[in-house]
Amino acid sequence: MLCPEISNFEAPDCSFQVQKLDDEKYLNQNIDYFYYNHLSLKKLTEKLIFDCDYYKVFDLNLTDIIDLKFLCSFVKTGTLTLLSVNTRIDCDNCIGITPTGYLILSVDKDTYQSLGLEGRVSHFTAKIKNRY
Repeated sequence: MLCPEISNFEAPDCSFQVQKLDDEKYLNQNIDYFYYNHLSLKKLTEKLIFDCDYYKVFDLNLTDIIDLKFLCSFVKTGTLTLLSVNTRIDCDNCIGITPTGYLILSVDKDTYQSLGLEGRVSHFTAKIKNRY
């Protein structure tokens, strides 16, 4: 046997800690998912899709979101947190709505100018000035 002392190592200590939790950044959340053999992936996916408070909505346009009926039903009641999926905040046009009702847009220069919006240059690309 080349390494007879290998079985004498103790297991490393496990710890969990939150270094800083910023409640003001609603859209910067992360979910870690650990897959165990005793629970099938299909059953877990069904449970997460159908038995939760979070839903994925397809083909929702910005015009639908700023509609008065939508605003009164979801945004003003405080029951909506919205975030674009499959977008990159530093490259793609994306939208977010915080639980406090703030609409956050991250758009390129062409979209920004075509919408006639008032805003400021994104801090992600402050040197190039092509994101608003």
